[in-house]
Amino acid sequence: MLAKRPSIQVLGVSRAFLLLGLALLSGSSGADPRVELMQQGRCVECSLASVDLSGMDLQGADLRGADLSGANLSASRLDGALLYQANLAGATLRDARLDRASLSRADLSGVDLQGQSLLRGRLSYARLHGARLNDANLQQANLQGADLSQADLSGANLGDAQLTQVNFNGARLERARLSGAHLRGARLQGARLVFAELKKSDLREADLRDADLSGARLIGARMAKARLSGARLVNVALGGNLIDTDFSNALIQRSSLAGANLKGARFEGTKLDGVDFSGANLYGVDFTHAELSRCLFEKANLNQTRFTERQRRENRIDGQPASAERQGRLKAEAVSPR
Repeated sequence: MLAKRPSIQVLGVSRAFLLLGLALLSGSSGADPRVELMQQGRCVECSLASVDLSGMDLQGADLRGADLSGANLSASRLDGALLYQANLAGATLRDARLDRASLSRADLSGVDLQGQSLLRGRLSYARLHGARLNDANLQQANLQGADLSQADLSGANLGDAQLTQVNFNGARLERARLSGAHLRGARLQGARLVFAELKKSDLREADLRDADLSGARLIGARMAKARLSGARLVNVALGGNLIDTDFSNALIQRSSLAGANLKGARFEGTKLDGVDFSGANLYGVDFTHAELSRCLFEKANLNQTRFTERQRRENRIDGQPASAERQGRLKAEAVSPR
């Protein structure tokens, strides 16, 4: 129900005057859905397509299944509104408030939500293909199973958000804040995650094929069984559990995998340049089909690890530690900015 407040102004017109005008306009053609919306705070499965609802106080309104395509909702208050399965494709939402709004399975394809607040919003299985969400606040939002393919989320705050099984294919996530986000099984194929903050995020079984993670912060991220084939990882620090992670055909340059558990990881066709594997568990890893140069393996577990003779020689493997000067140089490169 709508919050009852005295003398509420909507578009500069009093509520009573607006209701009278809408009633007269509807005439014998039937009730205007806007009258029901204003009187009862609900308009379930009604058509409000292309209607001007800008500046309206719709907090907690029940708009489940409503057609709001092309509607003007700029500067409207939609905090806590029920918009389950609503059609908002092409709607104008500039400066609208959507904190805690329920948008599960809603269609928000192509909408402009740049800089908007959807704090703790419920957007599971929502359609946000091509949406503009750069610098938006989606902290603690539930986007499980949502379609965010080709969306722009650069600079967005997705900290602690529920993002399992989300489709981020081709999305822009440069400098996005994803610390503590739940991305298990998420699809991020071809996504741009340059300088993204992914500290302590859950990326287990995520599909990051051909993604660009250059400069991303991944300390404490869980990435077991993630697919990173063809990915670009330049100036990245990875650690923790990377068991069975697929790095085939990836570019890993000036990065640190020190202390990581890489048992069962795949490196076929991977280009590894200036990578620090110090203290890593490389049990049974096969590097024979990788391009390996200037890498460090100090105190790494190389039990049953496979290298070519050339790789052993050029990277000073087989118990021949690199010089202190070389170790310091490669470790500095692994953590330095681009």
